[in-house]
Amino acid sequence: MNNDITNVSLTKDEKERIKTRLISYMHMRPVSAGEDVRPVDAATLPTGSFVTIMRSFPVGAVLRSMIIALLITAMDAGGVTWAAEGTLPGDALYPVKISVNERVRGYAAISPEAKTEWNVWIAERRLKEAEALASEGRLESDASLKIEQVFAAHAATARERIKAIEEKSDADAAADLSSRFEASLGAHAQILASLADEEDRDEDKTRIRVQIAPLLDSIRAEVKSFADARASAELKVATSTEAKTKASAEERRDAAQRKLKNIKSKIT
Repeated sequence: MNNDITNVSLTKDEKERIKTRLISYMHMRPVSAGEDVRPVDAATLPTGSFVTIMRSFPVGAVLRSMIIALLITAMDAGGVTWAAEGTLPGDALYPVKISVNERVRGYAAISPEAKTEWNVWIAERRLKEAEALASEGRLESDASLKIEQVFAAHAATARERIKAIEEKSDADAAADLSSRFEASLGAHAQILASLADEEDRDEDKTRIRVQIAPLLDSIRAEVKSFADARASAELKVATSTEAKTKASAEERRDAAQRKLKNIKSKIT
């Protein structure tokens, strides 16, 4: 039976139908700015699809969504999701990249730290796309605005999650996350600034500089916000360490005094 399964393959027409259907669904249910990962809604897919069947599985909503997403990827016999990874806004397979590939990774983010890193990862991917479009002279106003909105939304969510992590007495993890994102954003700001300041002063470069400017301002504002978050978490770590050190020293002193008192009682 296993050999029979491994020999099953899709025809070219079947692969194309899956690709068309998947892209149509992604256009119908695009990811909005700042949208958290959510289960796939089977009601939006045709009756009898594998997603509809999955609704009867005795598993939780998140796990069921993960299975659905992985099945969509597994059905990608034509390499659609793989090909989508290299796309940019405006490309045909870009909806697959943001609505399938990125969601699949989001489904695997369980802990608060993992969810925060997922938000950071999405924000960084949008910045890399802006850099690629700008370097190719293809960064138009609508793409730039969308990238800025999604970047800002995920950066804000990451900050909120880092703050929640800090408030749950894990300031060390909050400081680490803030520091890493601050450094990454600083690097992206430098890349975009260099693209905007290239010596070529033709009309296309002038247009690209205009499109980069708002995004660059947003990145720089986030760098400051994450620097502030890092400083707050580091202060809490330092204060906590000082308090623990003081408590440990007092405990050792009390233990020494008890031992000395015990010795004196034996002598007398």
